[in-house]
Parts: sequence; C-alpha cells; structure tokens
Amino acid sequence: LTEALADLLTRMPRAALSKMLEDAFDGNLPSRLLEALANAELDWRTQVLANGVIADLVLFAANKPILLIENKTWSGFQDHSTEEEEANQLTTYCRWLAEEAAIPSACAVLLITGTAAFPDGYHREDGEYEVDCRGQITWAALGRWFNKVLSRHDERDSAWMQLAHELVAFLGEKSLSSEIFTASDLSAAH
Repeated sequence: LTEALADLLTRMPRAALSKMLEDAFDGNLPSRLLEALANAELDWRTQVLANGVIADLVLFAANKPILLIENKTWSGFQDHSTEEEEANQLTTYCRWLAEEAAIPSACAVLLITGTAAFPDGYHREDGEYEVDCRGQITWAALGRWFNKVLSRHDERDSAWMQLAHELVAFLGEKSLSSEIFTASDLSAAH
C-alpha cells in the first residue's frame, strides 16, 4: 500500500499534491513546506532508515526530509520506550525528522490509518513529538479525496489519475474505504 501511494504521489502534479496535503493537514502546513512543494526538487522514498528504524514514506526536498508519512493500517504502534522515556515509533520518527530537516519548523508528519487510533499525545502541543506539524487522515478519507478529484476529470487523462483510481479500488477491496471499526482494527490498537 505504501509503495502504491509513493508511486501515485511521485506522479501527481505539484498543485494537486499541495492541495491533497493541505486538506490532510486542515490547511495547517508550514509555509516553507508549501514553498518546497512548489519549487524544490522532490524525491519520495520508501523504507527510509530513521534513527535505526524504518519509516514508511518520506518526501525529500533538495535532498533533505520535509514530510514523513506513516501508514498504520493493520498493526499497532511499535513501542520505542527506554528507561529514560516513554516513546513509540512516531516519537522516534519525529525526532529523526527534526534532526535531519534543513528547517525543523518547516517539516511535517502525516499518519494515515485504517480506523486505528493514534498514539497518546500525538495531537497534543506539549513537545513530546519534536515536529509541530502533525496530521492524521484515514485511508477512507484519502480515498474520498481522490474520488472527488477523479469525478471532475477523466481518469484516463493521466497516469497519476489512473493510479488514483486503482488505489481507490484497492481500498474498497481491502475494506479500507469505510471508517467503521472491525475486529482487526480493534486488535491492531492493542
């Protein structure tokens, strides 16, 4: 699923990519990140080593990470706690992104979930996560966003629209186009 999303995002026109991300973050993306989306050389990478663990999908601008996307569909969050602090994989990813980004205040983390809950504190502004701009969207909401765009265009117009159509179909096949909890969602939360 992450590889398919990466392929789609790579092919999307910058204006559509910016609009999708602005909507996913409820219009709260840092202006410098938006500038990078518009002007910098972009490179989507999957399976990126981040502080010793693997991040699902990272967008690099001018060879520096600016956006990390974590796909949390059928599994729970990994515990990265130590004796000194409680942490989960998003804590680790945010720390890595803040350290590696050219401008830490210009980066963001997006969590895409099935219907799984987010980890404790993910939406609080208390500094537990070192990246201030954090968003969350479900696969169902992302599918609706793509369906809305596709409804205005013939999906054969471009490769990215064909990929969006295929992604939406896949989400339906895998029961990710609904936001109703299932037994597997509940088990993934524990």
